[in-house]
Amino acid sequence: VIHDPQTKKISMRTTESIVWGSSDHHNFCSFQVQITNMKMLREGREIEGELETTNPDFTTLKFSLSALALTNHIAYLKIRKNEGVAEWEVPEVVDRSVREVKATKTLDAVGFGISHPHEDFYFEMSEEYDPHDFLLSTRNQPFVYVRNFIQVRFLVAGRHIFGLGERVGKLELGDGVYSLWNYDEMHDETGTPPGNNMYSFHPFYLIHTHNPSDFAGAFFLTSNPMDVCLRKN
Repeated sequence: VIHDPQTKKISMRTTESIVWGSSDHHNFCSFQVQITNMKMLREGREIEGELETTNPDFTTLKFSLSALALTNHIAYLKIRKNEGVAEWEVPEVVDRSVREVKATKTLDAVGFGISHPHEDFYFEMSEEYDPHDFLLSTRNQPFVYVRNFIQVRFLVAGRHIFGLGERVGKLELGDGVYSLWNYDEMHDETGTPPGNNMYSFHPFYLIHTHNPSDFAGAFFLTSNPMDVCLRKN
């Protein structure tokens, strides 16, 4: 659970997105990352910065980070490695000129939060009207980004989770591992690897929050094969 002195305890679920690789011990190369340079742009509607690993036992890795209020209800976060082998990227889905006119709120106002420079990196989304009412958070969770392996773990506050591809089975997703790759499998989804994803690749999930009338979504802008691990805390 996440406990905040200004609100009651919130029941959380863990969503772990593992891209291009897997390991029985998912923390095998977990490392600390901190924001080393960050600046606010467009009156708080956009952030640009750099991430850098801080573990003395690892070669230093550097990343670029950008976040912006895409609309008054949507925050967009992009992390990419600055060095090493060039990686293919999914094209931007929203033209820059559209971004300039859609958002009138700051990132804080749409519920997006991020760690301060020289703190362990995390980001989170909360309800717009209450920054203590979390929808998802990576605070104190593993973050790994190396060649051929990316892992991000979220704490998700929600009654139910839906989405993650085209599959045969119940609409609501239970605990398990849901593979996102075009397997063309028509068998019932059981939540066990390698998964029974069908024709389509939809890296999106929908959260039914603890407020019965509210839903929130998370979309991963990637075309890499992915395992999403869901489990209750």
